[in-house]
Amino acid sequence: LQIHTLNIFICLKNQMQSAASLLPAKEAKEFKGLFKFYENKQYSKGIKHADKILETVPNHPETLSLKGLFIYFLGEQEKGFEMTKSALAKNPKGELCWHILGVLYRNQKNYLQAIASYKQSLKLDPENQNVMRDLAVLQVHCREYLDHNKTRYDLVKAKNSMVSNWVGVAVAEHLLGNHEDALKLMTSCKKVAKENELKRYEMSEIILYEVTIMLEMKAYQRALDYLNEHKDKIVDKTAFHEYLITCYVNLGQHEKADDSIQFILNKYPENLQIFDLMKLRHKVAENKKENYAKFIEILDEIIAKAPNSKIFQREKLNYLEGDQFKTAFDNYIRPFFVKGLPSVYSDTK
Repeated sequence: LQIHTLNIFICLKNQMQSAASLLPAKEAKEFKGLFKFYENKQYSKGIKHADKILETVPNHPETLSLKGLFIYFLGEQEKGFEMTKSALAKNPKGELCWHILGVLYRNQKNYLQAIASYKQSLKLDPENQNVMRDLAVLQVHCREYLDHNKTRYDLVKAKNSMVSNWVGVAVAEHLLGNHEDALKLMTSCKKVAKENELKRYEMSEIILYEVTIMLEMKAYQRALDYLNEHKDKIVDKTAFHEYLITCYVNLGQHEKADDSIQFILNKYPENLQIFDLMKLRHKVAENKKENYAKFIEILDEIIAKAPNSKIFQREKLNYLEGDQFKTAFDNYIRPFFVKGLPSVYSDTK
């Protein structure tokens, strides 16, 4: 909620200049202060200061909208909503009024109406990047991928020096299944990233995202070559080896896949992802009962390599039955009781 409130504050603050310009100097200064009350969740104070402005300018739509916002977040949602709507009726061309209405719809999880309100706000203030970002988030949430794509391109046009805008438009193309276009955009993103001097881990995540796209394309050799080319730039070595395993298995290079599995196991013996990678390695990924015997065999292989790892012993219980289960369960929980560890119930229930 705190992050959401801060994002709204930043968006609304950028729209206050034009609304404040219609007020006398004293009231304009008071109006600008309303956003601080919203940011600090001082809604009661916000109402008092909004009332001061309305004493002088009783029909100022933007002040009425903000007062409605304060009332809404004080718990009188219906009253706050109606005030915001009536404020909009006084100024249908007020981009701030439309934006506040969108914020309230979003808070009510009425995402389609929130999208419509944000679009109307953008018609009146086409360059407002904050509203564009809010709109893009809701569009992807509602699976409106084509409209989301357009909004992301508008953000790039508005500010092409921001790495996040390039990543956003690449994700938009990715969601539409346009993998090659997404990769081309990520290439442009990396050029911008060099100019912005991104931190090492941020560049690492960009490279791993590109590999994710290649793997979705089933371009395993291309992904493998790319991983090896940029391995020194990748900070997350576990993810690096996980991607390597996917490439190696699909390319039939099983010994190399085993080396990467062993690397992860040595570094993070409690990483359950190893089991999924081993299932991929043995081509028994589907969770069907007829595969349980193979799953147990794979888990025994992992446990032999990492005998002190508890997570795989726990996972094995999911596939055992009868006396085998009783014996394995007893062996698993007994050390917990000997050591007096209280987490055994939550772990096994």
